[in-house]
Amino acid sequence: ACDDYSFDAATVDVTILDGTAMTPGQEFVKTWKIKNTGICAWGDGYGLVYAYGDKMGGVPVPIGLVEVGQEVEVSVNFKAPDQIGEYTSAWQMANSKGVTFGKAIFVKIVVK
Repeated sequence: ACDDYSFDAATVDVTILDGTAMTPGQEFVKTWKIKNTGICAWGDGYGLVYAYGDKMGGVPVPIGLVEVGQEVEVSVNFKAPDQIGEYTSAWQMANSKGVTFGKAIFVKIVVK
């Protein structure tokens, strides 16, 4: 496939590990480390987009040039919901045509 990415389960979560406790309304930045494993470089129009789950205010993040085989850190700004509970937001890469590809990456928090 032209467009694809992968991640190492041990290092994908750069910030905000799964199950991190948050206070209601707390703002936070989630950063993931992913690797371009397709056969095409990423460029203009590529980015990380919301896939499903609890959006928590996250907005799509454009990604600059990422060559084949290169790792990149991608960050999304979030705001924890006001209600106590567990929340999960899934995100995927999208190409310049808006077509998503690869396995979703997640942020999982617990509002206490």
